[in-house]
Amino acid sequence: MNNPTITACLVVKNEGKYLERCLSSIKPAVEEIVIVDTGSSDNTLEIARRFTEKIYIQPWQDNFSQVRNFALQQATGDWILVIDGDEELHPDSIACLRNKISATEVEGYLLKIINYFNSGSEVLTAADVVFRFFRNRPQYRFTGAVHEQICDNILAVNPTAKIEIAEDIVLYHYGYLDEEIENKDKRQRNLRLLLKEVDSNPDHLLNRFHLGVEYFRAREYTEALSQFRLVQSRLAPQALYAPKLYRYIASCLLHLKNYQELLDFIEQEWRPLFPQQGDLYFIHGLVLKELKQPALAITSFRQCLELPPQPAFYANVYSCQVDKVNYHLGELAEYFQDREGALKYYLTALQHNPNLVPALARIIAILEPRKYPQETMTDLEKVFDFSEPSARLLLGRLLFNEKAYQLALACFEQALSQLEDGPENIIWLAGLCQLKLGNILAAQSLFGRLSPAGSLFLSAQYHLILWYWVYGHRKHALQTLRNLQQFLSPTACLLHLLVYGYLPPTSSAAIEGEWQQAAWELLVQIAEYQKLKKFWQARKRLKPWLPPEPDLAWVELYLQQGWGAQAEKQARQLVSQSPDPYLKYLLAKSCWLQGKLAEAEQFMVKAYQQGYNEPRVARELARLYQELALSVLRTELAINPQHQECAQLLARIEACLIEV
Repeated sequence: MNNPTITACLVVKNEGKYLERCLSSIKPAVEEIVIVDTGSSDNTLEIARRFTEKIYIQPWQDNFSQVRNFALQQATGDWILVIDGDEELHPDSIACLRNKISATEVEGYLLKIINYFNSGSEVLTAADVVFRFFRNRPQYRFTGAVHEQICDNILAVNPTAKIEIAEDIVLYHYGYLDEEIENKDKRQRNLRLLLKEVDSNPDHLLNRFHLGVEYFRAREYTEALSQFRLVQSRLAPQALYAPKLYRYIASCLLHLKNYQELLDFIEQEWRPLFPQQGDLYFIHGLVLKELKQPALAITSFRQCLELPPQPAFYANVYSCQVDKVNYHLGELAEYFQDREGALKYYLTALQHNPNLVPALARIIAILEPRKYPQETMTDLEKVFDFSEPSARLLLGRLLFNEKAYQLALACFEQALSQLEDGPENIIWLAGLCQLKLGNILAAQSLFGRLSPAGSLFLSAQYHLILWYWVYGHRKHALQTLRNLQQFLSPTACLLHLLVYGYLPPTSSAAIEGEWQQAAWELLVQIAEYQKLKKFWQARKRLKPWLPPEPDLAWVELYLQQGWGAQAEKQARQLVSQSPDPYLKYLLAKSCWLQGKLAEAEQFMVKAYQQGYNEPRVARELARLYQELALSVLRTELAINPQHQECAQLLARIEACLIEV
């Protein structure tokens, strides 16, 4: 008996970007390649001719099954491998593919497919299964204008046909990347064809499912949920795509913020059917986190990590992102004030995804670089390699965000010394660091390297004007401002107001939008310089564009700068107007800053008892009690210096102060 042969069948249109990689991957695995082109205008046909002579041109008639079946008619192999031009066969799958065709009792195989897709700025992968490898029989044909299927047809023709899953045969699919979807307008095309299919056959569940998927990808979650729920009401739980359907329903509810409905769905409908599905635990963790149930959220995320290997037909999208699971666990550990645990989770997240910048940012924040600069750098350099300029620049940006300007500057300077042409945004940031550190000449030198035509040059001049004004160099502020007279942005006009005492005559001042944002940003920058007299002067001049008093923003700004008396004044007014326990907490913090420990304890206890009772608050309250105890003991020792027991107790408390 002759060895069975394989024909690869492709339907293509403008696949020049990926086609050579696709055909190169299948060439060693098959005896024949059949390509049907539906109207390419790029180099698709040129590439195809290098691999096969069996190329056919078919006009596109809004029907994928029609062209798929035409390709099958041209195939002479014993087996058919259906693959798309934006897919690729894994090299290790070639031998597996050849081995499968020796099975005499199997009619077809579901293969494992790894889909690449965009999530924000990241490219992620998710596994699924697709029916792509089957015997070449004339009665086996595709049906459906879009998301065409052949497995159902095989089972209709041959009800006893054996279908197996072959996860050792792996395809990579790049067609779900945003660029590809937009270039080929896949969403609109698929939506149009699916609506037509559903209209002609309302009871076809798989088409309705795919319609829901297209709505979901278009972020039309209510429409998607409607389709998914209809399918769920009629679908047998044994259906191969049922786990994926349940994940989509949960995702819709999550996006719609229907949290209680989502919890009920998980417990009453999803978990009973698929208790081992990874995405169930990830989504459960997310909703519990949103509902402020952190302990339960930790349990779900940990379960997500402990699950056994997942079959591809579960089509998990979230739980396979181990970096994200660990990142969420890191955030929850921080919530419970477990800094060591948080560091462990963030480090694990970075081991799985070195590009997960938020995890590195949280590690740096936990290390408190402003308070412990040397220790921070020592700890970071033990774990991470920052020798490359790009890594050093990233570290510099994150340190800058934490206001650790000296450390950030060192990173920027080291990176710039390794680059022939330093990026202007890094020169700008280095200049800002010098400015924040009071090194005006160094800042001027760096800002002088910026292109006058760029937006960063203008921003640098704004920062210089503000610095000159804050530090009383009015002559320099005036001169720099005169050089920018042609610019009438809200920031430029408000700087003119600060320096001259009035708005430029040509400006049209507004009370809303950009003017409010610009005024607040200027005031925050002035506050950072800790020049209280200048701050009050600026606050008076910018008053028309600033929040009214009292306001939460003022309290938080004053607390950030350590201005307890100013924060207390605003907080007391707010507490008298609102029962919000968070306001009592802020009042406690403002009293604490001023050493009013008894009042701070009084308001902190009220805040905690009335609902603002996060672990962080409990920790701070415990530290406050320690400081109250120390105050009492020091008073006693001042009166009775020979009180040894009191002195010993004082020393013990000082040695174990709770860190907040």
